[in-house]
Amino acid sequence: MAKQENKVIKTAADSVRKILFNFDLEMTASVGELKLARAKTLRYKNPKNNREKEIYTCARIDEEKIKVFIQQLTDGKNETWQSLEQILEIYNPKYKKIWLMYFISQYTYEEIAQKTNYSVDGVNFIIQKLKKDLIDLNLISKEDNASE
Repeated sequence: MAKQENKVIKTAADSVRKILFNFDLEMTASVGELKLARAKTLRYKNPKNNREKEIYTCARIDEEKIKVFIQQLTDGKNETWQSLEQILEIYNPKYKKIWLMYFISQYTYEEIAQKTNYSVDGVNFIIQKLKKDLIDLNLISKEDNASE
């Protein structure tokens, strides 16, 4: 049972990390595309022919679309962090720090103990409690727990 539970918890944590990573990846790509669109609008600001007018117009449209997309990415990432903060509100600062170190940053028990000045056994106890809380809060469905 503990192995299945740990696998489900790890999968949930991996999903959160992946979501946050994907936001950052999309943001980086979008900023690059925005720079390209801006460069085109500057290059073709005073078009000399229909082709240059078309390039300028498309670049301006792309620029506006990308700005909206970047705002949506920013909002989405902020909402994800807010949801994570709501989950973490139930914990005192010590538990919150360990939660983030273990589930998000993927530190080992030993690394957490070293960085927080707690014993490895103390870190183990806290993480086991955090895992139990995630299950008790139904943040992991029973179907997920059974399927793992």
